[in-house]
Amino acid sequence: SNLTKIEIDTAEFEEGMQGLKAVMASAARTRSVACTKMNSVSSRSHSVFMLHLSGMNEENGTTVQGALNLCDLAGSERLDRSGAGNNAQRLKET
Repeated sequence: SNLTKIEIDTAEFEEGMQGLKAVMASAARTRSVACTKMNSVSSRSHSVFMLHLSGMNEENGTTVQGALNLCDLAGSERLDRSGAGNNAQRLKET
């Protein structure tokens, strides 16, 4: 697989936010998009964003964890309505 795991330490808020912004900027640069009839910036590449959070209450030691998973599937639009079915490269992406 072509997944990259990046840990961002949020003990220092500003440093953590800078790390997060760098990761998001890198993802935006490598994202492939193209125009269809339905969307001027239709995603042409799969993207998976997984956010795992953990926190601890320093007073009582209680820890909590959570996860958020976002998935953008390239070429998931309706081919007939988007016009992607008329383009061999776009059709291959689906």
